[in-house]
Amino acid sequence: MAQWREAVEPALRETLAGQPSEEVRLRCERLLEGSSHGAMDADAVRRLRAAQVLEQLGTPDARAALKVIAAGAPGALSRIAMVALDVLERR
Repeated sequence: MAQWREAVEPALRETLAGQPSEEVRLRCERLLEGSSHGAMDADAVRRLRAAQVLEQLGTPDARAALKVIAAGAPGALSRIAMVALDVLERR
């Protein structure tokens, strides 16, 4: 893991220093968080999957739930919900 981090972290940080799209920024942040904290815990995986399911459903109720999540406490889950809403709006 240390070798991976040394090789990739500078490129990820450089990408974040620019103006990447929301999805690229989210993915870079997720990779950086994973490199310093290890694998995602089970709760984080469940939250991520729940947001993905809501995005795939795309129903008015699913969109409403994503809006509530996106407006919640700042963090990875609210960013994921914002990206999901952005994807739904582009459909």
